[in-house]
Amino acid sequence: MSRISVFIVAMLVPCVAAAAEKAISGKVSEVDAAKNTITIGDPDLDENLKLEVSRKTEISVDGKKQPLTLVKTGQFVEVTYDDKLEIATTIIANNELDAAAESEFARKKAAAIRDKLVGCYAVNLVRGKERRDFFMNVWPDANMKWDGQQIGSWEVSHGKLTLTLVRPEMKGRVKFAKNNLIGELTDPQKHAWKISCTRLYSTKWDFEGPQGRRVVVLWSNGRIDRPDNKARWVSIGNRIDLTWPNGFTDSCVWSADKRRFEGRNKRDELISGKLIED
Repeated sequence: MSRISVFIVAMLVPCVAAAAEKAISGKVSEVDAAKNTITIGDPDLDENLKLEVSRKTEISVDGKKQPLTLVKTGQFVEVTYDDKLEIATTIIANNELDAAAESEFARKKAAAIRDKLVGCYAVNLVRGKERRDFFMNVWPDANMKWDGQQIGSWEVSHGKLTLTLVRPEMKGRVKFAKNNLIGELTDPQKHAWKISCTRLYSTKWDFEGPQGRRVVVLWSNGRIDRPDNKARWVSIGNRIDLTWPNGFTDSCVWSADKRRFEGRNKRDELISGKLIED
């Protein structure tokens, strides 16, 4: 069964249907009459639900039975589909409802963008040979900060996501690429910068070593405690090595489920860790 994104779930409408049948209302992002498929979702969120259209699929446009070719990209539709087979059973499009649907769609899309956007990112700006790298936390209140310092802000207008940076001063639109962000920003001199924001994830560990017991955070970019820290970790096969700012490396072995690790440092002192939060 296909993964239905947060955005698609937000667009679900209640229906009385068979056990395997679901309903969705949303915007058509693609119609492929040659392959008999329709895609509902939004490219700005990089999330779509693609369904097969069979000979049994009932298609209605403005109350009249029509072929798939008359369902247009950008049009709002109500679709029931077989979730197991990923086949549309009915497609209902009504142009007279588009204005009201557009307003509701924009509201839900803005909320979906906010929910997906919040998190920690490693940011990369590139213009020719010039490159700038930094980190930022994106908050629901439209602020972007790092270490208490304002990095910028974000806003959603007409369904589009715009980032405004204050250091360096830049502004432009971005879109999701899976869970990351890509786009182009412009500085006050009208120079265009390519921006990519890689979402970072972390796990917390109950760590115990010669200095005692504490919580250690392992970040997805291979850093320890903070994504911009000098301390690093690397996992290869059944081993995990933790290298601290003083240059010492603790070499440990993973448990079978990778929820624990244990080993010894160069002084033959016991090192261990246990996952406490996914």
